[in-house]
Parts: sequence; C-alpha cells; structure tokens
Amino acid sequence: MNIWFDVTTTLSWKRPALGVVRVEAEAARYYLNTLPYSVKFCCFDYSVGSYFEVKREEISAALMRLDTGEYLSSPLPHHPGLKVEGSSQLQCTLPRGFIQPFNTGDIYISLGLDWDQKNLVFLYALKKHLQLQVVLFCYDIIPIIMPEHCVSGVPEKFPEYFVNAAWCADKILCISECSRRDLTKYLEDVGAPIPVLYVVHLGSNILAKTDMPSSHTVEDIKKHRFILFVSTIESRKNHEILYRAYKSLIETGTKDLPLLVFVGMQGWGVEKLLSTLQSDAKIKPYIRILNNVSDADLTNLYMNAMFTVFPSLYEGWGLPVAESLACGKFCLASTAASIPEVGGTLIEYIDPHDMARWAERIKWYLDHKEDLILRENRIKNEYSPITWESCSRSILDAASEQVIG
Repeated sequence: MNIWFDVTTTLSWKRPALGVVRVEAEAARYYLNTLPYSVKFCCFDYSVGSYFEVKREEISAALMRLDTGEYLSSPLPHHPGLKVEGSSQLQCTLPRGFIQPFNTGDIYISLGLDWDQKNLVFLYALKKHLQLQVVLFCYDIIPIIMPEHCVSGVPEKFPEYFVNAAWCADKILCISECSRRDLTKYLEDVGAPIPVLYVVHLGSNILAKTDMPSSHTVEDIKKHRFILFVSTIESRKNHEILYRAYKSLIETGTKDLPLLVFVGMQGWGVEKLLSTLQSDAKIKPYIRILNNVSDADLTNLYMNAMFTVFPSLYEGWGLPVAESLACGKFCLASTAASIPEVGGTLIEYIDPHDMARWAERIKWYLDHKEDLILRENRIKNEYSPITWESCSRSILDAASEQVIG
C-alpha cells in the first residue's frame, strides 16, 4: 500500500503561499524532508484528465519558489495522457489502456484547491476501480453559508463540489469543529452521505529563513508603531470595520495613532474600499497595504507589531490568529465561527459588526500598554503553537487510521 499526496496546487501556484496553498505546501515539505520514503507525490493535469507521479525535485523546486517569492512565469510541463470519457455526476468509465500511478488499496490525500483543479467524477471512478482510499479536506463551506462574500461562480460551484466530495471520500479532514459541524449539517440537509469526519488543526509556525533580510518596505514600517492585519483583502475579511473604527478615532480627536498595516493579496469585493482608502485624506496617512510579502517579512511584521487584529465575518479556522499567538502577539479578533477555537481565552473577541467597540478596544490597548505586556506574557507562558510538522503527522495518522463499522 502506498500513500499518495496530491501537490497540484503547490506546483501551479503563482503567488505567495497563503491559506490553502500554505497548508498543502507545508505538508508536502514535511513529507518530502522528514518522511522521504513513506509518501509518494502526484498531481492532476486537468488538460488531459489524468493523475501523474511527481518527482521529488519538482516539489523541492516549487517549495523553493514559494519560499523566495518567485512567481511561476510559465505553465507546468504538459503530461502525456488520455482524456476521460463520460462526465455525468459520479459516473465515469476509465478509458481502456489508461495509465496512472496508483495501485489497488493505495491511499490518496488531497488538501488543495480541488473545486477548481480536480475532477471528482474521475477520482470516484479510480476509487471504485482500484479500491482507492480517498481522503479529502474541508476548510470551510463559506461559499454556501455566505455566498454574498464570494466571487461570482464560486457559490454556484461549491454545493455540487461538497456533495461529490461526500460520495467520493472515505474520510474528510476538517480544520475545526466549526467546519465539521457546518459540513455535517449541510450534507444532512441535502441528503448526501456523510463520510468519516476528522478534525485536524493547522500549523501556525511560519517557516521563514532567518538569514533573509527584511525588505525596504518592511524596514520602513518597523520605524513606526503599527497594528497588523494579515488576511486576503476581500469583503468577508471585514477590513472596512477597521477603516471605519480608525476614522472614528481620528474624528473624535485621538492623537498619535499607529499605522494600520494590511498584509494580503487583493481578493473580491473590495474595489470601493481600496479606492476610499486612497482618496480619504484623513485616513490615508495611517494605512499601509502590502500584497507580496515573503515569510521573512511576515515574521518581522508579526514580531514588531504592537498587536494584531482579525475582524473576519466568518472563518473555517483563522490561521492569522494562530500565527499571531505563535509569535507571542495579542490579537483583537472577531467572535465569528471558528475563531474562538483558535484563540481560546488568550485573546479578546469583538462582534465583527460593532464598529464602536472595535474603536474603543483599539484605543484601550493603545492607552494601556501595560495591559498589552501582561497579555503577551500570558501568551508566551500558556500558548502551545501547533507546528506544521505536527499538523502533517496528524493528517497522515487520520488518513491511515482504519475505519470500523
């Protein structure tokens, strides 16, 4: 029996590794460097409808590219293969003479962007043909719960994706109890089968190379006091509440406000907000937006921030909260969804819609630095970060565990 780890997302990614990409990449790094003979690697080439084995040097090169911030300037090599015939829901016939890397009884694990990059109909056919054990991942079902905060086309895609995943997977690994509850309820509501659902918490250590210097931009930011918000810049992440809170503080006479630093790629639904941040003369001097941030720069920002903020409207986990705690930094965070699972009693929670409360608590910590020091000391003494190594081992343990009954 072989364990196959799918690295399609890591190989094809063209931007800094955040969110789903970081999860797959860090697991691949662990399996590549620590368990060199226990896991094999594969990818799915949608253009030919086939899986292929991936050479270890290809993965190493992809991880190095993500670490150094280099972009993928050319498409992935084209794999020779056969297109799949038949595409009705979970009904697919393997073409005669099909060549693929799996053997009967193997375990297949995918943590990536499967709704965009995989064909679960085809994977289901492989599962039936080879008695393949399929392990998939659920980060969240936000496109189903909050479609208004997703780019057009995604909410329409996810309901079918999760139903297909439920039919295809022997196990689905969820990143929080909240995600597991959400997925269970949705599958029950639509009458889909419910596979075995495990919870695997994500790592929070940023594996930055310590010998890499900070960029000039980050060095300049470090000369000032600043509050940090790490997240894709999109409507669900709720950057607008911080803009409104900061504007309120300015208009009520608060002096010497620190910079508010947004770190993340631009996503969907924030064009109007970004335009406002550029045109609002009162707020513009206080806002810094960094899109392409290396892990070394991210670590520097966490370590030098006064504290962090995370006002998201909904999360499957809330990785930036865990990263903040791993760096010893206090966080003001949203009460929504899974976020309290991450921070426990070590951080403070605020309703993500309560602008006045965000302004009030930001000012409180600016005026009470001794309280911040006490909070940081408690975090350092009580918080035990989950490493990516531990997360990756948990994924393998859950994938390999025999299901009884």
